[in-house]
Amino acid sequence: MLEHSALALNPNSRLFGTTTLHSHVVADRNTDALTAYRHAQSAGTWSAYRVRRIIWAHGDAQAKGPAWRSVQTLGIARTRAEAVQQLQRCASSRGGSVEVDEHRIPRSWVLRRGDRYPMREWFDVVAPTLARDKVRPGFAGAWRTLGLGVEQSRLAWP
Repeated sequence: MLEHSALALNPNSRLFGTTTLHSHVVADRNTDALTAYRHAQSAGTWSAYRVRRIIWAHGDAQAKGPAWRSVQTLGIARTRAEAVQQLQRCASSRGGSVEVDEHRIPRSWVLRRGDRYPMREWFDVVAPTLARDKVRPGFAGAWRTLGLGVEQSRLAWP
């Protein structure tokens, strides 16, 4: 469940680098663990989250530096299906759509990462209700500044 939530908030956060714990459990045919995982998913509540991230440059615009994240709960639902409906309504209201990734995580992209640092990304996602709202001090100002078309190479990591 923790890995699933981590992957929802950051699609690059696999537990074993390039592979997931879930893929190892499936490969090992560990049906007890898979059954417990599915039971935990159906027993808990689900939330729609808004995730925005700034990835700063490390030195120049080609090297990845630290990442700042903002997580905001958009709504809590009794079931995954209800949370997905919330996500679909939110995406539809801004003319977007919902896609489901290889981990069965529904996500609606608003802004995908660019190819030069610093960069921003923004998506809404459905995940088990485990994450708490969190925003780094200074995030809102940095997000706005990067969104104004300021020449990104002039911006230094604060």
